[in-house]
Amino acid sequence: MTTPVPVAVGCLVRNNKILLIKRNKSPFENLWSIPAGKVEYGEYVDETIEREFKEEAGLDVAYDGVKATVTEHIFEEGKLSLHTIMFLCNLSANGAEPHSGSSGELKWFDLDSIESFKGKIIPS
Repeated sequence: MTTPVPVAVGCLVRNNKILLIKRNKSPFENLWSIPAGKVEYGEYVDETIEREFKEEAGLDVAYDGVKATVTEHIFEEGKLSLHTIMFLCNLSANGAEPHSGSSGELKWFDLDSIESFKGKIIPS
């Protein structure tokens, strides 16, 4: 039996748009997702999401609390291959713009039309 992986997931919304990253590694390679990262040993969730946004988007963000927790199971060939416990974090940031880097392309998505991107965004 393996241990669930804790992941901090960050919602940065500005002008009714949410920042997403196009993943360049598995799982879910080439799909858009909310920027996220594994909580490292000894790290708090707020530290994780602030570190991840700095690494993935070049942004200094402020942690505003956990909005929700979500459990996700990823199956490969009918077997559970990954179990994550995601902490969905509210964030705020100054007016700086994100910069795409080695983690993937960044893009703002309008929340009113996000449903039209179904199939291009990670289901969870």
